[in-house]
Amino acid sequence: MKTLTKKQKETNGGEDFSRIVDDAAILLQRKADYVMNIKQVADYLGISTDAVRKRCQRGQLPFHRSASRLYFSRMEIDDTILDREMLTKFA
Repeated sequence: MKTLTKKQKETNGGEDFSRIVDDAAILLQRKADYVMNIKQVADYLGISTDAVRKRCQRGQLPFHRSASRLYFSRMEIDDTILDREMLTKFA
């Protein structure tokens, strides 16, 4: 049987801790997501509902459709906005 040195145990423990923190962060992100309708997205972004519809048609906003209604994930909206800000910031 192979015995680990104190340094190897600390390193292994650090990797385990890091994995646990990463898993917890993923779980918290899933819990933090919020589903919004078109009016809520318009209020959230500070634009009109017509502007939201137009951006959906152009593929500028991610959305999900159920029957004739549009639904939005706040996390997806935030990710899209942050990606665009990063693109314009470094362009």
